[in-house]
Amino acid sequence: MKKGMTPQLDHKWWSKNKPTFLGKTGLGDALKDYAIAVDKFEHEAARKALVQVGKAVGVATKKCSDRTQKTTKEVLGKYDTVIKKADDELKDRIAGEQKKAAAGSGSAPVPPQKIGKDVVVWKRDIGERVMKKVKLDWLNKVNGFTLEQKLNDDILDVFEKEGDYVTPQQIVDDSEKIGEAAVAAIVKDLNKIDALIKAKKVTDAKQVKGLLLNVFDSRMQAAELKLKALPEARWKKFKAQKKQYTKYKIKTGVKLTTGSIGILAGVGGLGLGVAAAAGAVPSMGGSLALAIPGLVAGLAATLRSCAAMTKQIVDISRSAEKVEKVLASDLDTLKKRYLDASKAKIVAGETATSTLKGILGTDAPFLATIPKCNDNIALLKNKSAGLAVAMRKLSKSIMKALKEAEDLEAKLKGIKAAKVRKAYDKLIKTRAALSKALDKCVDTGARITNLEKNLPKLEQMMRALNDKNAAFNKIFDKVFPVVVGLTLTATSAGTGFADSSSVADFVSTSVGLVADISLEAADFAQDAA
Repeated sequence: MKKGMTPQLDHKWWSKNKPTFLGKTGLGDALKDYAIAVDKFEHEAARKALVQVGKAVGVATKKCSDRTQKTTKEVLGKYDTVIKKADDELKDRIAGEQKKAAAGSGSAPVPPQKIGKDVVVWKRDIGERVMKKVKLDWLNKVNGFTLEQKLNDDILDVFEKEGDYVTPQQIVDDSEKIGEAAVAAIVKDLNKIDALIKAKKVTDAKQVKGLLLNVFDSRMQAAELKLKALPEARWKKFKAQKKQYTKYKIKTGVKLTTGSIGILAGVGGLGLGVAAAAGAVPSMGGSLALAIPGLVAGLAATLRSCAAMTKQIVDISRSAEKVEKVLASDLDTLKKRYLDASKAKIVAGETATSTLKGILGTDAPFLATIPKCNDNIALLKNKSAGLAVAMRKLSKSIMKALKEAEDLEAKLKGIKAAKVRKAYDKLIKTRAALSKALDKCVDTGARITNLEKNLPKLEQMMRALNDKNAAFNKIFDKVFPVVVGLTLTATSAGTGFADSSSVADFVSTSVGLVADISLEAADFAQDAA
């Protein structure tokens, strides 16, 4: 090492200047851990890494001889000052963020909890998902195996009041993962049963049906237990930040519905010439026929409400998309000004007036763009929060429409009249469209969660650019690509809200189908009168 050199908290600097006689000290690894923590804005982790850096410096210092490695020892001795300065800066940032969080969290007393009614926040037809993933010639149908996740609506109101749109979405996302895991497990079990059938180890349709029911019951019950446990875990994390809600309780209302399975006997080597299916549907008389138009009208009203919500969501999405495009353009401007300044510095040489700080500190476009970016980040946060609320309300309405369609389907199923059969077929298509709309709501919710997770990192990066001693090289070369990339690809195709248009399309399709169903139902009721 050269005399008078100042050590840096940079593993590349250490790798370049480390004397070969030192051997392994652990300093390089500690410096890497520190750099990673700083890049991720994980201040506490960065402080812990600094402790390890100090210990590694101590190991390296002990290996230096006072006589032959005096210069190296002197340079290493300067690390104490460098580490203390970095640690003090980290402590200031932590204190500032804690102060800001405390100011925004609000700890005012809250009224006693009034536990509200159950609200379905997630629902999946597991049987339908399974049938989409398997192609077994002996399996005719799997109907009615559903899982639901319910929460008390007063807790949902708390989340909305506190501006926490992440926790409820996380509960939905977690539920979706549990549902998909159940589907994957069932599909795996069905393939095993298929292998037994092909190997002629199982040849009786009744035996196969028993195996299938055991598979669905066991996998669904396992999923049910997991669904019951997850909201409480998320709620505990929320209460840890919002102490005023310590006495509030989250009520989980998981619902498991078992259905029927249809097996085509005589196919794939199975015996018995009848389909082994469960669940007979009673016949329906004229009084029910006259009631059907009213049931269809109720479904139509719910769908009209859904359609109105999707219009609002599409409007918010378009607005958010415009903000995101402007933000992306402005961030690109900052990066270009930095690159231009870097070139100017190289041309001019490293002089006091040609440092990056000196060039960017007087660059009007650069300085004017930073506050503009900050404003658009804040605006994008507000719009994504509004979209999260609207999506949650829409999901609840779609679930209500699915339940009404399911009830109507059960009533139409046993009626043989041609007009009713047409209505029934369209009702099946309606449910399929609504299920797809609900899936898109989940997808959009996941993107919003991802966006809301990464926007604070973007804010931290912008604050770092405003620091008096901003490390422009580090920010633009290391942090900028990661943080900007995560934030602006958190949403689909750049902005991330394109799926809202798909939701609107599926809901619109449902509205059109139910309009046709209402005509068929009216004709049938008139014939039955």
